[in-house]
Amino acid sequence: MMSDQSISDTVTRLLHAVDDLDRNTARALLADRVAPDYTSLWGGEP
Repeated sequence: MMSDQSISDTVTRLLHAVDDLDRNTARALLADRVAPDYTSLWGGEP
């Protein structure tokens, strides 16, 4: 699991990349696939 600081650093890097129009860095910071987890809303298994 990522630490709060690691998450904050990643978001900061992403926002700077977007501001700088650095698409390669922005893309590298995003996941290829995302699996949403709605168990906090509807229960069940994640």
